[in-house]
Formats: sequence, C-alpha cells, structure tokens
Amino acid sequence: MAAARTGKSGRERLLKLTYDKIDYFETVFGGMTIGRYINGLISMFQSQSKYDEISDFFKKHPIKQAERSISQGLEKIKTTSALVARDREGKRLNSSQDQK
Repeated sequence: MAAARTGKSGRERLLKLTYDKIDYFETVFGGMTIGRYINGLISMFQSQSKYDEISDFFKKHPIKQAERSISQGLEKIKTTSALVARDREGKRLNSSQDQK
C-alpha cells in the first residue's frame, strides 16, 4: 500500500495488480481485511473515470464481505471528484475575472 502513496503510477500499478489477482486477494485476506485493503486503495483515486472503471469492475467481480467498504471507497472517489471539478471551475472563473 505504501507504493500506492508514492504517486499516480504506484496507485495504477497496485490497482491493476488487484484487478489481476482479486481471487487470490479474496482468498488470502478474506473477512474484513479485504474490505479495508480495497477501500484504502480505491479511496486514493479522484476522477469520475476511475470511479466508473472501479465501479464496473466490482459489479462484475462482487466481493460479498467487502461490499460496504467498496461502496464507501467509491463514495469517497465521487465526492473528491466533485470537489476537484468545483475547484477547477472556481480557478477558471477567477482567472477569467482577473483578465478583465
């Protein structure tokens, strides 16, 4: 998980590994641990496109014991994505007003 915190490429690699090895992770971690792992990973993403990608993946590969954690992680992505979009729009409006 520490590798994922080093930057976008680390997060992307860890997410791809998780996609590729989800059955293994579910077997090894099991219980609440898999939910905490997934939530910790997916909560680091901030875009609507990642929300869509991750949501689609877990619709196709549901993990019963991690449903709530996945839902919480997806909600965090959605909220963060909305905040980033709002801030971008605010900066855009401010810069256009500064040019007047």
